[in-house]
Amino acid sequence: MHRKRRDKGNFPLIINLTYGGTVQNGVDVQTLPPSITIPANEDSVLLNIIPLIDGLPEGIETLKIYTLAGCAAGLPTDSSEIQIRDYDILGITPDTLFACRNAPVQLNATAGYGTYIWDAHPALSSTSIANPVVTLPGGSATFICTATLGTCNAKDSSFIQIKEMALLSKQDINCNNASTGQVKVTTGPGWATPIEFSIDGGINFQPGNTFDNLPVGNYTIIIRDGGGCIDSLKVALVQAFATLTQTNTTTAATCTGNADGTITINAAGGKAPYQYSLNGAAFVNNNVFNVKQGVHTVVVKDANGCTVNSGNINIALNNNLAVNAGADEIICEGTSVQLNATANLTSTFSWSPAVAINNTAVPDPVVSPVTNTKYIVTATSGICTNKDSLIVNVNPAPIPDAGADITICYGASTTLNASGAVAYNWTPSTYLSDATIAQPAVQKPLSTTRYFLNVKDANGCASLVKDTVDVIVTPAVKLFAGNDSLFVAINQPVQLNVTQQGVQTVTQYSWSPAYGLSSTTIKNPVAILDRDITYYVTGKTNTDCEGVDTINIKVYKGPEIYVPNAFTPNGDGRNDLLKAIAVGMKAYNYFRIYNRYGELIFETTKNFDRGWDGRIKGAVQGVATIVARTPVKKLPVYPPRSASDEPTPAMLPPTTNTPERFNPTRNIK
Repeated sequence: MHRKRRDKGNFPLIINLTYGGTVQNGVDVQTLPPSITIPANEDSVLLNIIPLIDGLPEGIETLKIYTLAGCAAGLPTDSSEIQIRDYDILGITPDTLFACRNAPVQLNATAGYGTYIWDAHPALSSTSIANPVVTLPGGSATFICTATLGTCNAKDSSFIQIKEMALLSKQDINCNNASTGQVKVTTGPGWATPIEFSIDGGINFQPGNTFDNLPVGNYTIIIRDGGGCIDSLKVALVQAFATLTQTNTTTAATCTGNADGTITINAAGGKAPYQYSLNGAAFVNNNVFNVKQGVHTVVVKDANGCTVNSGNINIALNNNLAVNAGADEIICEGTSVQLNATANLTSTFSWSPAVAINNTAVPDPVVSPVTNTKYIVTATSGICTNKDSLIVNVNPAPIPDAGADITICYGASTTLNASGAVAYNWTPSTYLSDATIAQPAVQKPLSTTRYFLNVKDANGCASLVKDTVDVIVTPAVKLFAGNDSLFVAINQPVQLNVTQQGVQTVTQYSWSPAYGLSSTTIKNPVAILDRDITYYVTGKTNTDCEGVDTINIKVYKGPEIYVPNAFTPNGDGRNDLLKAIAVGMKAYNYFRIYNRYGELIFETTKNFDRGWDGRIKGAVQGVATIVARTPVKKLPVYPPRSASDEPTPAMLPPTTNTPERFNPTRNIK
C-alpha cells in the first residue's frame, strides 16, 4: 500500500500510523511499523502488508490504518480499510442443523477441490472425503473442512446441535416413604411440535413437562416430538433429609392413679426444630409428658412437616402394693377361724369366694368352711391391686357310733359300745358308770333310756351330730306274793299264791327257803310252819327277765285274835289302819269298834284285812280310847314239822313286835 503526500517536498515526511479493525497486528498480519517516512523529494512511500494464515476460522477480517503527519497533532488526518481473509469460503451443507441423538447426518462440502481435510471428530465417519456422515451422541459440534486446489485454500464449517432435553428442576423427598418429589424438564431448540413426555418407560405420555407426587427412586424421562425424535433423561430422586426417628425413655406411674409417669421423646433425623403430640392432642414444643399408667402414642413432627409415630408406649405401673393373706389354717368342721390379711399400703380388701365368710370386705373376716377352701384376698390401693391366698384346711367332724340298740331286762345291767374316736361324752349320764368312756356300764336302768353320744377325734374335732343308742328295758316282772305280814297259826297249813302283775309272762318260779313248803317251783305251794319266816319268790320269763317278791309270815299259837294296842293313822304308810289279826280261825264274822260312849264307829264283816283309818264320818280323830269286838271260829291244830324242816337263821325274817292277844272287850288307845 502506498502512502502519499500532496507534492514532493525537499524534506522527508514522517507519517505516524495506528491500526484498528478485527485484524490483530502481528497475528493476522506481519507486524506493521508505527510510522513510515516519505523520503525527501518523494511524494509517496510503500507500506508492505503481508497477511498471516493462523488456521483459525475467522472469516473476513478488516484492518483499518490511520495516518497522521508527523508534525500534526490531534485526530488522524486519513485512514484506509483493508479486508483480509485466510481462506476462501468452501460451502458445507447443512450449515446448521438440529438433529436427533445418534441419528446419522450427511455433510456435503462444495465439490471441485482436490483434497478435503475435516478436522478430526469421533462423530465423523471419515475426515478425508467431501461428504462424511456425522453420528453425534449428544451435545453439539462444529465440523470444519479445508479444501485445497493448487495453492488456493477454501474452508467452511457445519454446526450440528443434538435436540436434547434438560433437567429444569427437581424436588427431592423430605420425608421417609413420602411421595412429594417433583421432576421438571425443559427442551432445547429444534424440537418439533407436538412435544410429549413420559416417566413410565414410554407407556403413557403427557404434554406437560412436570411430574409430581413422586417417591424416592430413579426415573427416566422420555421426550418425543412431532418428527419422531426421542430423547431421555435419567433423574434420581433421593430423600433430602435423614429419616425422622424417635426413641423414648419412660418412668412408671404410681398407685395413686395420677399422671405421675413420664415419657421423654428423643427425636433425630429430619429437619429441626421438632414438635410433639401426645395421644392425638395438639403439637407442642416440649418433649417430656406426664402420663398415667397405660398405653400412649407420641407423634413427632419436624420442620418439613414429616411425622413419625412412636407406636404403643406402655407406661408400666409401679405396683409396690404387697398383701399377705396369712398362713394356712387348720380347723375342725363346724368351727370357724378369723383370718387376718395385711398390706403395706392403705388398702381396701375383698375376699373370694364368698362362701362361709361373715364379711368379704374386711381384712379380718371369720370363716367357717365345711371343706378345704382356698380363700383369695385382693388388696386395692389407688389403682394398684395385688392378691394373696391361703387354704383353710377343714378336718372333717368325726361321726359318732354309739352301737346298736340294746334290749335288757328290768333290773339287768349292760355295757354301751361306742367306737371311732378318742374322747366320748354320753348324755344323760343316768345309770352310767362313766359318761366319758367308750364302753360305760349301764347299771340296772329302771326304764328304757336313750343315750346320746358326742365324740372327739385325734385332731380334737368334735362331732356335729349325735348318735343315739336305746337301752330298752323290758317291763319289770312284777310278782305279788301276798300282803305283809301274814299271820298264821302254828302248824296250820297256809296256802301261798304268787300273782303276776304287768305284761310279762312268768314261766318259772323259785321259792326260798324251802322250809315248810310243799314245793319250791310252783306259784302256789302250801306252807306249814311252826315259827316266823320270810319267803322269797322269783319269777322268770322266757327271756330270763326276773321278778322277786317276799312275804313275811308270823306264826302264832292259836287259835287267837291279836289286835294292836295303838296305831298312828297319819298317812305315812306305817300303822295307818287298825286291824284284827285272827290266827287259827276258820271263819270271820265281824270286827267292830266302839268309842267310849258305846257308839259303833267302824265295822267289817268277813274281811279282816280291812281296817279302821281313825276317821269318824270323814273327820280325823284325836287321841282316844276305843273298844273292839269280834267273834271267830277256830281251826284244827296240826302237829309241828320235824326238826329237819327248821329254817336257818339266814332264812328267817327279822323279828317284829308281836301284837297283843285280843281281848274282845279291851280298850285301844
